Amino acid sequence: MSVYEEYRFIFGQIRYDIGDSYGVSNIYDKIKEHIKNLIKKEKDNNGNERIFINNMLIKIVSELITTGYSPYAYISEEFMLDKLSQITFENIVHKGMQWLDRYKLCRCNIFLCFNKLEINYNRDIVYKIIRKYICDYGIVPTCKFLFLSYQYYIQEKKVGSLQEISDYELLLNEIENDPEEFHNKHKLKIPTRNLLKLEYKIMSTELFEKKQPGCGLCQCDIEPSQKYYELPCGHCFHHSDNDCLECATIIFWLKNNKFCPICKQEVIL
Repeated sequence: MSVYEEYRFIFGQIRYDIGDSYGVSNIYDKIKEHIKNLIKKEKDNNGNERIFINNMLIKIVSELITTGYSPYAYISEEFMLDKLSQITFENIVHKGMQWLDRYKLCRCNIFLCFNKLEINYNRDIVYKIIRKYICDYGIVPTCKFLFLSYQYYIQEKKVGSLQEISDYELLLNEIENDPEEFHNKHKLKIPTRNLLKLEYKIMSTELFEKKQPGCGLCQCDIEPSQKYYELPCGHCFHHSDNDCLECATIIFWLKNNKFCPICKQEVIL
C-alpha cells in the first residue's frame, strides 16, 4: 500500500478494504467484530451498550495483521484470522500512538499541523487519552482534539469526555475572540493561560535556610525536598494538596483566576 493511498485513507477520501487486496472478502467485518469484543471486555460491557468503531481503528488493526507483507500477496484466511485473534486492546492503543508520530491525523495545512503537540509531550497522558477514546467512542483522536484533550488533562488531571472537551474549546474561543466580553460574562472565572508552562520546583536546603519561603495559600513553610510553584511575581505555593489546602492548590486557583492571590499581579506565562 503506497504512502499516497495511506494518506487518502487517513483523510477519509477512500476506505481501504484489506479483504480486497488479500483475498479475504469478509476480513473487514471480522476485524470490526474483534475490536468490538475487545472494547466490551475492556469496559466489562454486559452487551446492552452500543459500540461504535471508526474506520481508522479498522485500518490500525489491518496494519497490525499485515505488517511485513505486500498488499498484493495472497494470505490465507486461516492465517489472517489467527493473527487477528492474537491482537489485544493494548496492541491497538500502542499502534494508535505510533500513528500519531507517523501521520498527520488532521485537516491542517498539508505541510504544517497547527495543533501538533510539542516534541517533549508526556506520552503517559497521551496514552490515557487514546485509550479512553478508543474504549468509550471507538475513535483515535485527530490532532486538534488530541491537543485540546491534552491541555484539558493538564488542568483538570483527568481525561475529558467529548462534551467536556467541546465546552473547553468554546471557552478558549471566547477568551481569544473577545476577552472583554468574556470578562463581563465570567468575572470570577478568568483562567490563567498557558498553565502548561508553569513547572514545579523542588525546595533546596540552601534556599530554605536562606529565605524560609512560605506557601501563599496555607501560610506554612515550603520545606526542603517539597515541590512548589513560583509565579513570575516571585510568590511561592505548594505543589501538592497534601502539603497545602485540600482541593485548593495554586493550580486550582489559576484555573479560574489570572492574578496572583497575594499581590494581584497578572500571571503571564
